[in-house]
Amino acid sequence: MGGAGVAVIGDAGAMAVNPSGLALVKTIAVEGIYGWLPGGVEHRGAAGALRLGQFNLGASYQFLRYPEPSPAAHDLLWTAGAVYRYGLVAVGAALKYAAARDRAGALAASTAGDVGVTLAVFDIMALAASVQNLADRAASGPGVGLPTMGRLGFTLNFVDPQSNARLLGTIETVWVEGESRRTVLGAEGGVVVHGVGVVARVGHGGQFTALGQTEWTVGGSVVLGQLHLDYAYQQQRGSARDIHRVGVRWAP
Repeated sequence: MGGAGVAVIGDAGAMAVNPSGLALVKTIAVEGIYGWLPGGVEHRGAAGALRLGQFNLGASYQFLRYPEPSPAAHDLLWTAGAVYRYGLVAVGAALKYAAARDRAGALAASTAGDVGVTLAVFDIMALAASVQNLADRAASGPGVGLPTMGRLGFTLNFVDPQSNARLLGTIETVWVEGESRRTVLGAEGGVVVHGVGVVARVGHGGQFTALGQTEWTVGGSVVLGQLHLDYAYQQQRGSARDIHRVGVRWAP
């Protein structure tokens, strides 16, 4: 949905934008992603979350592999965090390690932290905010220079998500150090009967300037009980190849 995810909660992948979004994981959640990016770049990722009483623990991994003759070899990002939920309010924090290695073997790495807070009214609506890449410090070489980011978002289910219909909308504003403020809108809708169905998604709004992505994204999921098979597509300016991502989610 165009990257509007700070207030989309209950999945292990929430670790990427808002650690407090793990609070609605009921028992355990596992996710995996694979993406084809312009220039032959591969994107791989995984995330998991576990509930322990009023706490949720989570971790995620992201990896980008660059093809030759790119001077960059690969980038990776490890994130681990915890969430405490009391009533309708959840507060979370995470630590991250980001590293970039070039073809010559030189490594640049940084550490930083994320914090987030979510006000969730069951699974009907959520108001959430996060600040990412706090206290960025070089861990190897010059570091990777993680920019400080702020996110504020609101999500509303227009119909009861326990019914057969699905209709959700979200809006998110993002502040990135050194860039202008941007706002993203996202929506999903579909039908799920006896745990089986299809959900479509669309997003529109400002993207990271340096990445050259267009404002529109589309995608969807095939729902098979507790298993979700996901796909997302986004055009890339000035490139013959666009962005395709496939994923799988399991959350009993």
